[in-house]
Amino acid sequence: MKKQFVVVVFVIVASVLAFVLVSRHYFNTNQKQMTSAKTVIPQSESTGEHSSSNSSIIKDDAVIESLIPLTPDETLINIVSMDFNNDGYEDQVNAIKTAESPYLQLLVGLYDVKKYQYTRVAQIATRVTQVKTFSYTGMDLVGDHRTALVYQGFDQGGNAILQAYFIETANGKVVLHQIADLLSNGSIYIEQVERDESYDQSLARGVSFAIWSYSSDEANPNSPDQIQTCWEWNPSQKKYVQTRQVRVKGSYVEAKELSGILDGTVDSFTGFLDGLWYKTGKTSEDSRYVFFDRYGKQIIFLMGDDEEVYNWQNNSLHYRGMYISSTNFEIDTLQRNVNISLLSSSEIRIIIHDAVNMVINEENVWNGEYKKMKFSSAFYDKAVPVKAADEYIKNFDEKKVWKSSDGTEILFENGIYNVSGDNVTDKGEYIPLQIAEKSFIQFRSETSTPFFSGSYLIVYSSDGSPSETDKNRVVLQPYIIKATESYPSDSRPLIISHVQQ
Repeated sequence: MKKQFVVVVFVIVASVLAFVLVSRHYFNTNQKQMTSAKTVIPQSESTGEHSSSNSSIIKDDAVIESLIPLTPDETLINIVSMDFNNDGYEDQVNAIKTAESPYLQLLVGLYDVKKYQYTRVAQIATRVTQVKTFSYTGMDLVGDHRTALVYQGFDQGGNAILQAYFIETANGKVVLHQIADLLSNGSIYIEQVERDESYDQSLARGVSFAIWSYSSDEANPNSPDQIQTCWEWNPSQKKYVQTRQVRVKGSYVEAKELSGILDGTVDSFTGFLDGLWYKTGKTSEDSRYVFFDRYGKQIIFLMGDDEEVYNWQNNSLHYRGMYISSTNFEIDTLQRNVNISLLSSSEIRIIIHDAVNMVINEENVWNGEYKKMKFSSAFYDKAVPVKAADEYIKNFDEKKVWKSSDGTEILFENGIYNVSGDNVTDKGEYIPLQIAEKSFIQFRSETSTPFFSGSYLIVYSSDGSPSETDKNRVVLQPYIIKATESYPSDSRPLIISHVQQ
């Protein structure tokens, strides 16, 4: 009996263990199956033989897929998905290029509820050839909750283009109703304003956006003025019409310098632009700096501690200056158009217009008149005597107290400097360094968080002639100095001014 009892207990224990093992395996298997589910993405009709034409790599690993059937000769550039015909379903408008035409085209595809697929309904041939100058989006332009298709860019002649369409259905057919068609030898932008809360919360009508264009005075080709034209929505005509014009006064440029700078070649004007330009404000925080890097093909916008870097993509001349299209260094989809007009031999007017898929107000913080920051020793002007590094250091020591644009105070005295500001304190030594025609100052900090870093090229700023320098305003350009060469670093210049006691 005892043996039988042991056998029975053994069988029971073995059965329990087997049940536990089988249960664990079963539930774990189910759990693995549940967590490894796949996401199935519906394919368009043309997926398969020509599937490579339906996808486009925009940047990095981001891939966009066209839900509109494409032909083999159509290359997908970009996609905008919105409800363009106001039926409650999301549609697609694709930017494409074909082998037959150098111009970008917009392919409109509407979602067919009955067929559960996207149908090609229209194709818009734009007058834009370069992708980097082109942007398009959908927006409620007129304030009646209808999404308008808007595109903007530059044609081959350097003229700005803006066109807008309503995608409507009439008698069972899709119709493209053009509501804006603007062309300017200047720039064009949409003035987006805030609408009432009732607009977002209900179907109440909102204010329509105005469209502004800048152009030269064609009636007076020798005039330096620009014509600012306003286009507004006209409900009775169902399109944008011109409502008013404003003449923006320009300064006459000396005939000799005008012919030299505006000689009809891009190289002459970009050579004139190359360098640092500034616009002063009521306070140091309001000052703006724009650096045009002609050879590096970049435009750098400096404001306080903020820095925006844009890649210089395309440029075209107009009567009074140049238009430059650019894209953000870090985000390719952020586009910025820069309208530059020549006011004098050392002054320009800058008007910034961002792409149509960004909120744009009439007053941009970068708009205004800029003067060129001229550096007497940096340009190696032989008519200007070279200043030795010791002379710059002597100027620092004599005036002692200097300030940077953010209010940080710097005290120079007998080779010792002290820095004090809201968020910084630093102390150390400085020495002059002369290399051929270049004067430098080297800083050696005693702290772990130095305000200055390494060596700086020293130059005086000047608003007028290079021979008339301002010793109360000094530009320190960070430099990298090696045994056989020296060149500026990627850091931005530091501008300091003498504080009058």
